[in-house]
Parts: sequence; C-alpha cells; structure tokens
Amino acid sequence: MEKILTESHVNIPVIIDDVKDEEDFKMSRCTYFSVSSTLLSSDQSFDLLEEQIPYLMVGVTGVISQPSEKSLLFDDPQKITDFFDAVEKKPDFYVDINDIWLPNFVFSETMSERGNVFRISLDLFKIAFQFQNEQITEKEFLDFCKKMNLQANFSSGETKAFSIWGKLQIEGAKMHYHTNKELWLKHVDDVKLKSFEEL
Repeated sequence: MEKILTESHVNIPVIIDDVKDEEDFKMSRCTYFSVSSTLLSSDQSFDLLEEQIPYLMVGVTGVISQPSEKSLLFDDPQKITDFFDAVEKKPDFYVDINDIWLPNFVFSETMSERGNVFRISLDLFKIAFQFQNEQITEKEFLDFCKKMNLQANFSSGETKAFSIWGKLQIEGAKMHYHTNKELWLKHVDDVKLKSFEEL
C-alpha cells in the first residue's frame, strides 16, 4: 500500500531528454514538471530582523513529485492525464515543463537513454537547480554529487507510463488535426500573414 512521502523522503521524477558524452561535458539534460500560476497575492511578508516587509507575490511555481496525495508515482498513463486535467481546470494555473542537467555518473549506464524516467532525491534536485541557475560552478556541482554519492533511481513503471501517454498525445493531436484541418490551415495562414506583415 502506498504511503504519502514526508519531506525528507521526497523525490522528483525526471525524464532524460538528451545525453551528452563529450570529453569536457558528460551530462544529461532532464525534464521535470512544475505547476505555475500567474495569480497576484498581497498577503505575504518577509521577516527580516523582526521587521515585516510587505510584498506582492507575482505568481508561484511548484515542482511536482507525485500525481496526487493518494498516489506516489506516475505509473499509469491515466494518472498523468488526470494530473494535467486537474491543474488545467483551475483558472490561472498551468503545467510547465522545465529542465536541469545531471552528471551522467548518477545514472545506471545501461538505463541512461532518452525517454527513461528516474527518481532523484531532494538533495540532488537542489544542487542541480543551483547549477542550472549559475549559483555554483560545474566543478562544485560534480564534486558535491561525487562526495555525497548521489544517484538517480530508474523508475520502470513511470518510464512505461510516460511512453504510452506520449504516444497517446501524438495520436490525439493527429486526430484533432484531421477532424479540424480547415481550422488548422486557417491558423497557419494567419501566422504566415502576421509574420509577413512584420517584415
């Protein structure tokens, strides 16, 4: 039976998008999901040396670790669809796809292929996020991962689910195109016209 993750046991699903194995750069670009909002909120304040500094929160982004409170893994295509549907039903919220770089040595060599899903610890995600945002150097990033022996864990069920879900999305897009071909072509013509007018 699944249990809800505590903060110390949170792990983030990442999908390998591209593997670089060059002499001076051996890293894999991975994607992950986040939920973002464009909402404004004024009910926030910084607590600095006992001084409350009011500020406006402009949007928010939350990294996704699981599809719902009741389920830990995206191990079924329907769970992925339900996750997207649940977010997109909320006004001003949307699912975003982001990327981070991870050292190739954190992956099992036999499983480090494009499309494979891995689970990474919060520690590994945090340090990769810092590297992505140029807060630390590549050497600091690699040294930390080696020192802490950080590893990514292959998630076979999620890999299969995302593969099936991706194929279903492509088939759905093809079907939508064929049943709405006139609208699609009109949209393409509008884009071409606007692009021409901007020249």
